Amino acid sequence: MPEDPSTYTLTNSHLKVKMVNPYRCGPCRLSCCNEYSINNIDLSQVEDIDQHGIPAPFCQECFCCGSGKDVLDVKYNDGQYVGIVLSQDEGEKISSLLLNQVEEAQLIDRDL
Repeated sequence: MPEDPSTYTLTNSHLKVKMVNPYRCGPCRLSCCNEYSINNIDLSQVEDIDQHGIPAPFCQECFCCGSGKDVLDVKYNDGQYVGIVLSQDEGEKISSLLLNQVEEAQLIDRDL
C-alpha cells in the first residue's frame, strides 16, 4: 500500500489535519505537484470518533510483507467528517488519546 503523506497534529484545543493528495503515475507517488488542504478542527465541536480497520491486500498478507491500516472517522460540526489513516494497531491508542483531549476541551468550553 502506498505511504500516506498526510499529517495530524493534536493540541490542547485543536486537531490540525493536513491532507495531502499526491500526484500519481499509476501506483507510483511522485514527489512534485502535490495538492494539500489543512483543516483545523476545534475539539469542543467533535461529536463522535469511530474506528475501523482495513486489512492488507490478500497477497501481501499471505507473504507477511504487508500490514493493514486503522482509520479514525472524526465527526464534527453537525455531520462533517475527516478520516485519519494510521498504521495497523495504532488506532485504539490514538482514538483514546483523542477522546480524552475532546472531553477536556468540551469541559473547558462548558465552563466558559
